[in-house]
Amino acid sequence: MSFVVNRRFALGAALCLFIPSAAWGMGTELSREEAEAEARIGRATAAAFLQSQVVLQAPELRQRVQEIADRLLQAAGSNRQYRVHIVNAPIINALALPSGDILVYTGLLEELANVDELAIVLGHELSHVLNHDGF
Repeated sequence: MSFVVNRRFALGAALCLFIPSAAWGMGTELSREEAEAEARIGRATAAAFLQSQVVLQAPELRQRVQEIADRLLQAAGSNRQYRVHIVNAPIINALALPSGDILVYTGLLEELANVDELAIVLGHELSHVLNHDGF
């Protein structure tokens, strides 16, 4: 799969990120107590997930995926910090944790045809965190 970041992915990503998020209340505000609890739960969940997975040490690949996530967040107007992790497993999946950690499995990356498809998956995962779906 080519990870050349270009403008073509914008439409697909926007559809995936903004339409569902608008319908479900993107960026719903949490109370201070709720935000603190979400952060605490998110950190604990991220630590457990990352310890149980084989995280691929491929800085260039991770950075390319991170750049796509960053562009989506910028387009969404979010200042939240996200961290991309590439998990070395044949699973066709990606997931986002309340901590802002995004796990993308190598099995998924191998199946994607282009960067547009990756942007759509990342947009979907980012919308879960923006909507506080894990809390």
